[in-house]
Amino acid sequence: MDEELQRLLQQLAADRVQPEREFDEQRKWREEEQVQQGKDRKRHDEETRAYLDLIAKLAETRKTDSTKPASLSVKLVPLGAEDDVEAYLVTFERIWTAHGIDENRWAHFLAPQLTGKAQLELG
Repeated sequence: MDEELQRLLQQLAADRVQPEREFDEQRKWREEEQVQQGKDRKRHDEETRAYLDLIAKLAETRKTDSTKPASLSVKLVPLGAEDDVEAYLVTFERIWTAHGIDENRWAHFLAPQLTGKAQLELG
């Protein structure tokens, strides 16, 4: 009887350890996910600030140097595979609006900057 009781106690202890391990693994995964989300949020915020700074500088340049054609003072970074297409287009629109470039000319400047699916959609 003692052996049977001992075996049952060991089984109960083993059964208890498994859920604790699973819980610990899930908790660790959630913590790692939160850290990654924080990094992603920080990167997004930094990129947004950089775009807004660029827009402000471009708008200021436009005000102080009205003799220079706007199309020559704008340098676009091509859309990358990892970039958010919607955010890229919003930024593009803000930059070109700040430079006072007519919307009818935007496609001429935008098309060379697009790649992959975004380029296919434009075509």
